[in-house]
Amino acid sequence: MSWQSALILHENERYIASWKGKLGFPGIEPGFRKKGVLVLTNQRLIWLEQKGLFKPSYSIKFDMNLDGISEVSAIVDYLEVIFYGKEVEFYLDANLELCEQTILRYKAEYELERKGLEKEEPLIIKEKVVTKEIVMIPCPYCGALRPQTALFCPNCGASLKSR
Repeated sequence: MSWQSALILHENERYIASWKGKLGFPGIEPGFRKKGVLVLTNQRLIWLEQKGLFKPSYSIKFDMNLDGISEVSAIVDYLEVIFYGKEVEFYLDANLELCEQTILRYKAEYELERKGLEKEEPLIIKEKVVTKEIVMIPCPYCGALRPQTALFCPNCGASLKSR
């Protein structure tokens, strides 16, 4: 049985990522770590423990709601997760810093959803375009067209202040 068939998702829950590795707790010797898969959904972290070597099967050993996780840290060779004050160590076959960032990102999104807040929309600045009509009149000195409000003729440079 694959780990995917052992995964049971809640309503509105969706799969985000998974990482193979071993589960440990502080003080447990490396030989006693259990193999399995850590699965991230948009609501939980789920540990699926592997049984058997040649035809492995998986079962859910525990899950952690994302809002119960207070800390996620990539520490040298394992990912430390603090869930309601309890430390859990995941020795994953993956880039631990990327795992940490992914979990923290979805934890933040989950907390926003739980509070009923929407994700911040990017700020869009719209420019206001103002169109002005410019009346052109002939220069009294050279006859070239110039803006009615001009102080000097753009063609001959003559001063156009009231005569």
